[in-house]
This record gives sequence, C-alpha cells and structure tokens, in this order.
Amino acid sequence: MPNQTTAGGFPLMNCVKFLDTSYAWGPVKLASVKLGAMQASNIPIQVIADPAYPAAAPCAGGGVAITSAIGGAANSFGANGILGLGLFQEDCGATCAVNGGGVYFGCTTAACTATTANPTSTSTQIKNPVVKFASDFNGLMIDLPSVPGALAASVTGSIYFGVGTQSNNDASSFTPLTVSPFTGYVTTRLPGRLAMAQSFLDTGSTALFFDDPTLSTCAAPNTWAYCPSSPKEYTNVIISGRNGKTKSVNSTVASSTFVNGTYVYQNQAGSSGSSNSFGWGLPFFFGRKVFIGIEGFNFTVGGQVLGGPLYAL
Repeated sequence: MPNQTTAGGFPLMNCVKFLDTSYAWGPVKLASVKLGAMQASNIPIQVIADPAYPAAAPCAGGGVAITSAIGGAANSFGANGILGLGLFQEDCGATCAVNGGGVYFGCTTAACTATTANPTSTSTQIKNPVVKFASDFNGLMIDLPSVPGALAASVTGSIYFGVGTQSNNDASSFTPLTVSPFTGYVTTRLPGRLAMAQSFLDTGSTALFFDDPTLSTCAAPNTWAYCPSSPKEYTNVIISGRNGKTKSVNSTVASSTFVNGTYVYQNQAGSSGSSNSFGWGLPFFFGRKVFIGIEGFNFTVGGQVLGGPLYAL
C-alpha cells in the first residue's frame, strides 16, 4: 500500500488518542476498504503498529499503545481493523490542513516531527470510507441490542449504511440533534447540574465518561473507572443539539468488573477529567438505534430537512 506524505515529502503518520490515555499510531497509506457489499476505493487509512515506524513518542504522551496494552503485538488486538463511526468526511479536516492538529506527523523510520511546518491536506488525511461508497454514502445507523446482565462475552448488532436512503434506515420519526460543525459536540445536562457543552457520542469509548464526585473509583490499576457500592440511576438526562432539539435518556452506572479476556459492559463508566464534558461511549448505544449524519449532506429527520453533521436518536 503506498504511503501518503506530508507537504515536505515525509511519510505521513497518524495519532489517535483515546479517553483512557491509550493511543493508536501508524502510517497513513492508500487502500480499498470493503464493508459488506460496499467498497471505498483508494482511500487513506491508518495502519496500526506498523513495525517499520516504531517512533511513537509524539503520540504517546504518557499513554499506552492499544496493541501493547493488551498483549504486546498487533495480532493480539482482537480485531483486524477499526471503522471510525464519525460525523466528518475526514478525521481532522481544515484544522490539520493548517498545522497537523497534533494528529498528523512527518516521519522517517527513526524520527518524527509535527506537521506544523508541513500541513496535511484533506486529500491525504484519513477518510471516512462511507462517503466514498457508490450509494448510501450520507451516513449510517448503529443498531445494537441490550447487554444481558452486567457483561457479556459478545453481542451481535448491525450497521446500516445511509440515512433515509432505504426502508431500513428511515430516520423520519427520530429526533435530530445537530452538532458543532468543527468539534461534533452536543450538550448534556444531568439533573441539578450545569450543562456540559463539550459532550459527544462515541462507540470507540468503552465506557461512559463524565465527572461525578459522588461516585467512588475502582481500585488500582483501574482508578479511571467508577465502582459505586450500588448502581446509580440517572433519569431524564437531556442531550441537546445546536438546533434546540432535545432528547431525554436514562442511564445506569454500576461497579465495573474487570476480568481477563474481552467482554461487553452494559453500565461501565469513568471520569472524563472535565466538568464540561460527557462522553457517551459504547454503553449508550446498547438497546437503541443511533443515526450519524455526515457533514456535507442533507437529511430528512423528525419532519425536517437538515444539513449534517448531526445525530438522530
């Protein structure tokens, strides 16, 4: 797969950081991505943990690589790849086209420099493959079942490509929540709390991430997670979009159970480290349908025609 390069001619590297301080690091290369019957041809992707480019220092920031965190080799990661279910056509857009955004770096096999002096054009940035499909390319819908009990070895759900393009992805009866066009933020308000304006929905976060000083944390080394003595229910939590539409949701946080192996957790949560942020991670998606409308397209949601980026709940 051919390397993408910076404006200065260096191989282009990509850094993805997660809320638990782990990260994914690797070169940007061109590939054709096939998902079910759909294909996006010749798009930039990140090759995680390519041994030819081990110098991850600009990305690490004290965290642990997602591959080494669970066994030390890419083949222990538990997946052949990750599809970023995002709102945007590229992962960093105009910001990285100017200065790299702390996301893109120009590297040799021995050393790396931030691309501040070598801007990363949108054409070379990692691409959302959905927008390059021949049809059903304006977004997607995530449909995951509830987790039976506190945790399960696995659950089986579906991703439907397109929003309002087929009978199985009709969003006309859902509530549209438009988001910030640059950050993808919505606002979350817990009862009795100030609004958290830097909130987001993210299947890639393994837990809900928000600050609640009333919840006790787990024992080391899992102090990032909450371990309350009994489950705590949050009712009538309001998620609102920039368009003024709101959606009331309920959620429960239970004591995290850490066992060997890979499991799905229904009620896991941890601290976000910010009083202004609520990360609606994977547990939020269990038992509900969530639409993601990608920037640059229009959608019929809740009786309105709205432009993306947006969510529909």
